[in-house]
Amino acid sequence: MPPKTQSPKGKTQRTASSSKNNKRKAQDDMDDDVEANGVKTADDRGTSSQQGGDQTNREDWPYDDLLRAAVEPMTRKDIDAWGGWCELESEPAFFTSLVSDYGVRNVKIEEVFAFDDASLIHLPKPIFGLVFLHECMEIAQEDATEDDDVDNACATIALINIIMNCPKIQFGPELQKFKDATKDVSSPLKGQAIGANEFLRKHHNSLVRRIDVLNSDLSSAIDLDKFSVAQKKPKAPAKKKQKTAPKNKKKRKFGTNGYHYVAFVEAHGWVWQLDGLQAAPVRLTQIPPGGSVITVARDHITPLIAQYDGSVRFSSMAVCQSPHATATEQLAQTVAHLEEMSMRSDDDDNLRALLKTSEKPSVTLRDTAALLKYGLTKESIEQLTPEARFLAKVSDDTTTLEELHRMYNDLVSEQKMYIAAQRDETAAQTRDRATYEARKCDALAMINRWVSALAAHGKLEKLVNDQLDKAKAKGARD
Repeated sequence: MPPKTQSPKGKTQRTASSSKNNKRKAQDDMDDDVEANGVKTADDRGTSSQQGGDQTNREDWPYDDLLRAAVEPMTRKDIDAWGGWCELESEPAFFTSLVSDYGVRNVKIEEVFAFDDASLIHLPKPIFGLVFLHECMEIAQEDATEDDDVDNACATIALINIIMNCPKIQFGPELQKFKDATKDVSSPLKGQAIGANEFLRKHHNSLVRRIDVLNSDLSSAIDLDKFSVAQKKPKAPAKKKQKTAPKNKKKRKFGTNGYHYVAFVEAHGWVWQLDGLQAAPVRLTQIPPGGSVITVARDHITPLIAQYDGSVRFSSMAVCQSPHATATEQLAQTVAHLEEMSMRSDDDDNLRALLKTSEKPSVTLRDTAALLKYGLTKESIEQLTPEARFLAKVSDDTTTLEELHRMYNDLVSEQKMYIAAQRDETAAQTRDRATYEARKCDALAMINRWVSALAAHGKLEKLVNDQLDKAKAKGARD
């Protein structure tokens, strides 16, 4: 045993070597109690002095165990095993990434901030459909239908309704298999088929947190209890109907009804409203010349918006063709036009000599590497039909050399513009995907551990009181 020495105050001290060993052991013990996020897990209660002198065994509180379990992140296995559907935030970036995971290609979801023509002109074209999200309103019992959606699945149902009814939208084998299996079934059964589809549900639930699962299950349990109680009540004898003035419906307060998605899509020249709370699709009107699905839907949405008295209890999202796909199509058209110009130069020595000294295009039909780089193929371009006006101008023997040269330079400039549009949209897609993936990270457990540690060491109450004092002082000044 190391020798001891007597301090001037009469206390015993170990040698310097023993003191270092003890410090190192204490530090090792402390490190063992700290997780990667920096929060003590083995003992985060603090000392008795930090807790006001009262030693508290927080592990004896069942509430703590329940809370920690409620905020623990879900694994992929947990998500797949849960049979419910989570609520989705009305965020276009999330929906764009979600439909991409469903196997849908070249589609982008854009938020519609206003329905005036000046605002709609900035949306990508073409527009395949519109999703309108609104707070559910109180409806009369006799007007209610039994065609209710699967709880919280209406966002996916609205998107699938548009995707399945637009022939211009391309999607993968899973959605194609679903479309083939449900093409001859009724609307209510299609909604139920979506609810039972594991492929759709698993991707829909990619952003779910454990607290969302608990809230959803609790809501379902409450609804089941209400249903069971209602079934046990004896039914009152039916009263003879009398012709009386209709009573005003009792309005339910905002914020208590939940939110609902409705889809508007074009099919066979008509605009249809697809609502999971309706027994069947509702045919609205034909699209007028120069109109679109969104301009027709606007006339039916505006009265509903007026019911909210200016409050922000709704949002709209347009399902559009991706600007990247549009830019690729336009770039392909310039390549086809340049090929026509090249064929004309084969019979015109002056034009051929002029083009050789001009700026080279970014991509041509013979440049296989450039075609691949910008998402084009030789076969797809050869199938394109050049614009009639351009073809007539190039084929006309009276077209001057200067005019042909100007047309060539315009095509070269257009290629640069379309390539830049491709690059910008690729960057936007990368940002949307990063936002979507970041949302999958559930930080509730980490936040709970940090707040628990602050509370255990007597710091949380002081922080809260300081903020309350600041708020009171600010209120007094105002």
